[in-house]
Amino acid sequence: DSIPSRNDNAKQTTMTTAVIACVAVLACILSCNGPVSAQMPPMPRELYCGRRETYNPMEEICCRGIVRQLVGPPQFGQCCMGEVIDNRTETCCMGREKAARDQACCGYESYDLMNGESCCGNRYIYEPALDMCCNGYLAPHTGHICCKKGPVAVKGIPGAAACCGCGAISTDSHVCCDGVPVKIGSGVESCCGGTAVHNPSTSVCCNVKGKLQVVEGRSCQSSLAPAAPKTGIRRPGYPAAPGAIVG
Repeated sequence: DSIPSRNDNAKQTTMTTAVIACVAVLACILSCNGPVSAQMPPMPRELYCGRRETYNPMEEICCRGIVRQLVGPPQFGQCCMGEVIDNRTETCCMGREKAARDQACCGYESYDLMNGESCCGNRYIYEPALDMCCNGYLAPHTGHICCKKGPVAVKGIPGAAACCGCGAISTDSHVCCDGVPVKIGSGVESCCGGTAVHNPSTSVCCNVKGKLQVVEGRSCQSSLAPAAPKTGIRRPGYPAAPGAIVG
């Protein structure tokens, strides 16, 4: 006979859990209300494991089509790689490996909690003293910074490094504007809409008609004030100002 699939094992586990729950309810009824009516159907004492073998769910468990003896109370019994564990003291790592009480799961593997190990992205076991976990990826602390998409190498970048787009920049020579590295001269420039930059000591970044623009000076008011009319130019329908030169 073929070995049952994982779906078959899952269904069998669900059925076992339901039987255990029914037994618990029956025990409560008997202890609280005395004997139940003889008309109540008897609780099943055996379940099928695979296609032919049967087992008592109060003492045994079905693991991959093979009957195994429980190692504790039935409600805490669990199959793990064909073996039986008590999930009060052990954990099964995605059905592949057992983890003891002082261990934890990292994907399919177990690791020790007491020796400084940790888990990165539920995939990698690592030592935080040596490596960093950056958004689910590992990299050495030296020569890398953590950015949104993962670790980025900064070897060869002078000065302080910062994330920008898919890479890194030196903050001494560049600024990151909308994810694009933009070279600067004085080191004090900042972004002003898109990839435009300005020096705060000589200009300001202003919202002009809903768009950020660099305006020379120390105030945005000059960019918002209407243009003054030329002196001496007569507008149609208005008399000329006294002493004005009419062109």
